[in-house]
Amino acid sequence: MQQNNLHNKNQSKYLVCVNNNEHSRIAARFAYNKAAHSNKLVELLSVIEPADFSSILSVADKIYKEQRQDAEKMLQEFSEEVENWGDINLSLQIRNGRVSEEIMAAIEEDASINMVILGTSPNSPGRERLLPQLVSQLSSRIMIKMLIVQNKITENQIRELT
Repeated sequence: MQQNNLHNKNQSKYLVCVNNNEHSRIAARFAYNKAAHSNKLVELLSVIEPADFSSILSVADKIYKEQRQDAEKMLQEFSEEVENWGDINLSLQIRNGRVSEEIMAAIEEDASINMVILGTSPNSPGRERLLPQLVSQLSSRIMIKMLIVQNKITENQIRELT
């Protein structure tokens, strides 16, 4: 699934990695507010991680198809929600692989991405693994900003910060 609105190829973009949780919605809201105030684009990225059942190909294929459908539905819901917030250029992307690797690949493939925005909460599964990997990769391979948005940030705080 790729949805791209027409936009200037030189216009910079915020990449928001999302999954179906509240802190992803808060990160998307934060990115929307920043984009609306700075005339930038927002790209919502959903990553489907490989199934652990790779030895049973038919099971893995079924799981992948279900995950793909779930990701498409989630991104569609996110895009509708963002469109209700106001008018910004929004693109959607689904990638397959490890989250940190796919975020890096998306950045390397699209020079217009100038910031990664991630939502997190203290008890996010994989948080201890993902954030250090991304910080290390971003600082060693690419000079790009990364913004971590905590799940407890309020709408007023989002407005004040953007």
